[in-house]
Amino acid sequence: MVSWLTGDQPGMACFYRSSVGAFLNDRKEYVLAKLSMAYASRGYTAQFSDQTLTWERDLQSLANLLRQCVAISESAIRWGLILEFSIPRKELRIDVVLLVRSVVVLLELKTGQATSVAQRQIEEYSLLLHYFHSGTSEGE
Repeated sequence: MVSWLTGDQPGMACFYRSSVGAFLNDRKEYVLAKLSMAYASRGYTAQFSDQTLTWERDLQSLANLLRQCVAISESAIRWGLILEFSIPRKELRIDVVLLVRSVVVLLELKTGQATSVAQRQIEEYSLLLHYFHSGTSEGE
């Protein structure tokens, strides 16, 4: 597993971290509460209902997708999962990071079809991780 992203190091900030198996076993209310509490602890004292509703919808979609992955490959249950990973010093958060063996997979969850703006957003996140975190550079 890519240790720099798992939160084992000081300063690694995310709202929720687990394995895919633990995520699928956790009650969605628990995960939603963890996301909301982390959001509030970042200074967003007024929780916007739109954000909570978005997380609720996204968690269900993500769980469905991950169940399909586990059905195809049982080893998917051991993948690492990080929600709302904060990119240090950039005030940006990646919706979902999957740690699949030595591969880092970034997911930006959107309603409807992915637009070119969403595609550029995930490209920017990928480049930021590549250049900012030595663990994602070649040879690691």
